[in-house]
Amino acid sequence: MNVLNIFLNLGDNVHFKEVHNKKVSAICIESIDDLNDRFIERVFTDKEIEYLKKNNPNIHIVYPYDALMQAKKDLGEDRLLYYKTDSHWNVLGAYVAAREVMKEIDGEYPDDMPALTDENLVIEEKDAPTGDLTELLSAVGVVDDGKTYLPTLEDHQIDVELLNFNLTSIFHTRDGSKDKVLYVRHDSFGCNLAYSLAKQFKDSVFVHWTSGDAQDIRNVDPDVFVLECNERYLYPSMHYWYYPAAEPAQ
Repeated sequence: MNVLNIFLNLGDNVHFKEVHNKKVSAICIESIDDLNDRFIERVFTDKEIEYLKKNNPNIHIVYPYDALMQAKKDLGEDRLLYYKTDSHWNVLGAYVAAREVMKEIDGEYPDDMPALTDENLVIEEKDAPTGDLTELLSAVGVVDDGKTYLPTLEDHQIDVELLNFNLTSIFHTRDGSKDKVLYVRHDSFGCNLAYSLAKQFKDSVFVHWTSGDAQDIRNVDPDVFVLECNERYLYPSMHYWYYPAAEPAQ
């Protein structure tokens, strides 16, 4: 296969800064030791990304940390890119990362994925679902889960053939101008990422890292393969955890 390989690394550091800056009492940083641990993790992540870019010229490394932090600055405190009481990004945060992926593929941002500050992009506000941090604290119904935000792209319509983000999800866009096939191997961050990425491809297959194998990728024969990885799993993903079985097809 002549596949464009994308390694998308994302995750906790952005959420940490949102939580820490807003001082959400239920999940704020409790001690300077926690802050130091997080600082060390950020340094480690930067070094790993630098190593990957230097030693894997055939793999496009997308680390949207700077884009997410810029988007946070542009939007201000009124709109979060991550859920208030959940460790995952919301659809708006995933949209920022999806733009960075498409820029890596096409060399520029797609015309139909405007910046968050573009007046043509409508950002909806909805009540956020119960977050995993709320559940961890056994505080369902006690802690306010706040609002979540998502971009409205009226012209982008997709058909859902299969929807199970714990296994496999398959999408087809109705936009006749899209002609590429996408395959994404993902963790729990891939759910909201699909909202934006699937609209940029004719066909999209999202497979959870616990499912599928190398033969499955060959069967799909994608134009673009994305390995999405949360930064706390960056080190194991480079070795074995995220990678499907590598045996040649029989």
